This record gives sequence, structure tokens and C-alpha cells, in this order.
Amino acid sequence: MGKSTLACLLAYALSQEGFSVVLLDLGGGDSGTLCLGGTPSGRGLTGREHGYWEGLRESPLSSGLRVAYAAPSSSWEELHLEAIRDAEVAIVDTAPCSQHCKEALFDLRIFVALPNWLSWHAYRRWVEKPEDRTQGDSSLLVINMYHPLLGDWKRRYAVLARRVATLSYDPALAFIYTRDVAEAYLVLSGRTKRDLRDLLDAVKSLLQGAHNSDSRGGVSLPGR
Repeated sequence: MGKSTLACLLAYALSQEGFSVVLLDLGGGDSGTLCLGGTPSGRGLTGREHGYWEGLRESPLSSGLRVAYAAPSSSWEELHLEAIRDAEVAIVDTAPCSQHCKEALFDLRIFVALPNWLSWHAYRRWVEKPEDRTQGDSSLLVINMYHPLLGDWKRRYAVLARRVATLSYDPALAFIYTRDVAEAYLVLSGRTKRDLRDLLDAVKSLLQGAHNSDSRGGVSLPGR
């Protein structure tokens, strides 16, 4: 459904707007690889650079963007706290149904879905389980990929989700035509660029709301 690609795209786009961003790749390695200039197939990264490692790496694609992988033996919480120490935004790419989703408190949770019944039922099951839902109202559903019936699917998801955004998935993000996320970002279609702009605005607005709530004595977030 493009979860890792979306995580990388958001991390890159936010860093391009001047934010200090760290991407924590807990979802299998694709988002971290993309943010370091490679592709899921390994193009652009070789040997030890492609796979799991511990610690932080600076992205060669954008200043202010760093990437951290978590090897299976790592303490997720320790890596999380170390990685976000100097970052304004931390994006955590988790595996689907990861235990980390249930244990950790995030400012914002994004559920990536496709315009089809399989994703719709998965999201419905997720919102029906209180222990799997985000804290408070800081959640955003993103329907990924262009679909002729996207309007109908957005209305279906809106029955379950308070906030719904769409991203018209662009062929440039398949990395068949582009070398990396930096090049893809430059050649995105007009429709995808507009969707990405709206998505970035929604993310920044929700994060600002979460920070304001925290400053008023709300939920204490990890590392804050």
C-alpha cells in the first residue's frame, strides 16, 4: 500500500521545508533505504549499506534528514530516544500491526490505506479495537494511490475516520523512472504535488495541536 514510500516522502518533504527530521525504520528497511538514496530493490545501495544496522546516518539527499534502523536485537525505546534528541520531527515507520504501535505514544499516527475493500475492512478492525487506536484525536488516514472511484472510497472511509487525506500515487514514486526520492519529488505530477501539499499542511497542523496540548500539561511523550 506504499506505507514505506509515504513515510520516506513525508520525511524528505518536511526536511526540504527546513525541519530537522529523523526517520526511524522499524518496518522492514524500505523507508530507510529510500531516504538514503536507494530503492527497495537495492539500486543505489550495496553491501552493508543495504539492510539492518544500528545508529543514525545522514541522508545524502537532504540536509536535516537522518535515518535510523533498529536491528532485531536493539532496544526500540533506547534507539527512539537517542534518534529524536535533536530532531524537530521523528517519523517512525512500523511494520503493520507492530507491537510498537500499541506500546508507544506518538504525537500523530497515520494509517495508510488503499481504495479497496481489503484495506477498508483492515482499518475498520483497527478503529474497533480501543487498544490499537491513537491517543486522543491525533490520527490521520491517508488513502494512497490514484483510483477512478477515489471519491466514493473517501466517503466510505470518512464514516470510520475523523480525518481523511488522499495522495494520488505518482509513477515517479515507483522508482522505475526516477533514481531516488529527491528526483521523484521534483517531477511529481501537479495533482500529486497538490495532494502532498495538503497532506503536509494536515500533518503540521496536527503536530502543532499535539505540541500545544503537551505544553498545557497533556500527555507526556517519549523524549519530551
